[in-house]
Amino acid sequence: MLYTKYNTEKLYSFSVIIIITMVEGDISKFNEAALKMRRIDILQADLHNYRLHPLRYNLEYEKYHYEIVFSLCLSLEMELLGYMSEKEEEDVKDLREEIQDKIDNNPPFEDKQNLDVKNKVLNKDKWKELASPLLDYERALRRLIHIHKLGSPTETEAGGYD
Repeated sequence: MLYTKYNTEKLYSFSVIIIITMVEGDISKFNEAALKMRRIDILQADLHNYRLHPLRYNLEYEKYHYEIVFSLCLSLEMELLGYMSEKEEEDVKDLREEIQDKIDNNPPFEDKQNLDVKNKVLNKDKWKELASPLLDYERALRRLIHIHKLGSPTETEAGGYD
């Protein structure tokens, strides 16, 4: 999972607060729902940040941002696994496999030799072929978060904006 140091610290401190507040007498009660929602929130925030410049190279992870977005989507998919129907799982799996195939076999950056220097050059057609299913994958996961009520309540749902 691609949590930044800051997000990991936020998640840890949030987890400690939740666990401490769930202790009643000698019996500890634990509900993963709050932690799952927090993990989903962090993943969505990171997705937003890395999607802003998908073709930028990240020196910390030694990957392009579109690869990090894909990894974050994989983590988001894992958070949704127990909630998805077989049809939803299959649809998401098809998108994931399509993207993985494009990243592995048809990446948008190509090596170009220029004299003695090796450069990475963007192939715009290959990027267009990858960008669309990557966005579809993220959109499908966000829709599933909403369908399975793992995100924030809407105004029309019980406990909405009150």
